[in-house]
Amino acid sequence: RVALPLGEKTVNGRSFHVRPILSQVFEASFPILALSRNRVALLSVSGETVTELQVPGLPKSYAEETGDVTVDRGAQVHSSGQGPGGKQSAVFHGQGGHPDTEKTELHEYLGRVDNAVSTFLREATGPIVLAGVDELTSMYRVVSDSTHLCEASISGNVDHESDDVLLEKAGAVIAEERDRHREATAKQLSEPRRHPVATDPEQVLGAAFDGRVDTLFFDRDAELFGSFHVDTKTMKEMRQPPTGDPADASHDLIEMAVVQSLLHRGNVHAVEQGKMPVDVKMAASLRY
Repeated sequence: RVALPLGEKTVNGRSFHVRPILSQVFEASFPILALSRNRVALLSVSGETVTELQVPGLPKSYAEETGDVTVDRGAQVHSSGQGPGGKQSAVFHGQGGHPDTEKTELHEYLGRVDNAVSTFLREATGPIVLAGVDELTSMYRVVSDSTHLCEASISGNVDHESDDVLLEKAGAVIAEERDRHREATAKQLSEPRRHPVATDPEQVLGAAFDGRVDTLFFDRDAELFGSFHVDTKTMKEMRQPPTGDPADASHDLIEMAVVQSLLHRGNVHAVEQGKMPVDVKMAASLRY
């Protein structure tokens, strides 16, 4: 099920027609990394469902990692040998706070979280939503090597947040991130001298099949039919839409570019004609 109504359309083809549901599908599937001292969890959002993922090596809580359920730290510290990730764990004795030691230990804790999450999501290219109090999410951004963290976070203690509230807040973060990415890439397309781009359909298709498309923009209401030969990277435009017959050489070329961009882990934006960065049916910002 999709959240918004779809216009009626009949398509004859040899594959599913994916363009109309792109924004709904990709904005509805993403991970949330929930951080707190009591619990850390990697959650998978799919539609209206939130599921906790089992991540090998992911610390369960700050208290469990330190072996101490209290926040206050003693003045005496000694090494207890190597903890997860090959780092030295610390054992604390006595009473009283020790802010510097606690901050160092929080950094190490979040570093182990990042190692586990980065390994688990190493094949993923979509955005990751951070959720937690500002202290922890800010620290995590410092220690993390991920380039997929959304700029905004879900702020506050999320230990007891309901799925409905979490979904609503995460959806707003994802929408904001997608808008930010779309605007930044649109600017690149308007500056072809500074960034590699393709605006000719034949060039866009060739780059899509080569895996060079970083972000594809297309006019969601446009039509472009024809054939494309992968070996020679040549395109022939045709007037008639595809019939679905295996002998028919005509294809939906915009759909072809969309699918190939997605298969090679590119980003795709379906926009209204008046909001295209350049006055063409499809355009791409290239990786190289």
